[in-house]
Amino acid sequence: TQHAGGEYWGTKVTSDGTLEFRRYFGGSKDDFGRGVAQTADGGYFIAGSSESIDFNVSSPKGLYDYWIVKVGTDREIEWERSFGGSQLEFLYGFTTTRDGNYLLTGDARSMDGDVDDFRGVADFFTIKMSPDGDILWDKTHGGSNFDAARTVFEMNDGSIAVAGSSRSDDMQVSSNRGQNDAYITILDNNGNLQHNFSVGGTGLDLLYGVTQNNLNEVFAVGGTDSDDFDITEQKGEGDVLLIKIK
Repeated sequence: TQHAGGEYWGTKVTSDGTLEFRRYFGGSKDDFGRGVAQTADGGYFIAGSSESIDFNVSSPKGLYDYWIVKVGTDREIEWERSFGGSQLEFLYGFTTTRDGNYLLTGDARSMDGDVDDFRGVADFFTIKMSPDGDILWDKTHGGSNFDAARTVFEMNDGSIAVAGSSRSDDMQVSSNRGQNDAYITILDNNGNLQHNFSVGGTGLDLLYGVTQNNLNEVFAVGGTDSDDFDITEQKGEGDVLLIKIK
């Protein structure tokens, strides 16, 4: 059943690409999924953001929320959770952790509800969630301008890398070279800020992915249209940006 507007669209295929099942989840407004993970009991988590206040969305917090759906092995919703405040929260990054929990990240624009220590127009908003859908901790990071996370990754030592972009140059962001700078935060396993890095020029510099190799070097990837400051060479109108942190 499709309710209206945009929906989470859960599709499972076999190893040869044959459709096994397809389901819609959501309400009468926009709901867009960003990540999926199989759970220990054989079900699935689907994570994204929701604007809906009806049908499958039972407890909305604000205009847009992080919205997590737990689907059982029978493909039915077992439970769902909304995280956020009275304004806009958009989820983009979702991953599992070694201790059996889950990390969610994106940007928050609320200063109430689940959002603590709001700093500006938008902040990095990262949540660690238990398999039961409980918040273990939630943290905001950034400055007084627009800071938006797009990806999260648990590193080899249990610390957490969150990457996106920032327009701030104050509070937890030491500098800004132009419009959006590529911005990376390193958190401990309780979500406390350990290190942060800004990279960019006077154009748009954005990050969408982060990972780590077996030498413990962190790699972040995104795009840039700058040709100055940290971006020493530009090959075209927009280039791939690759950053390595030792």
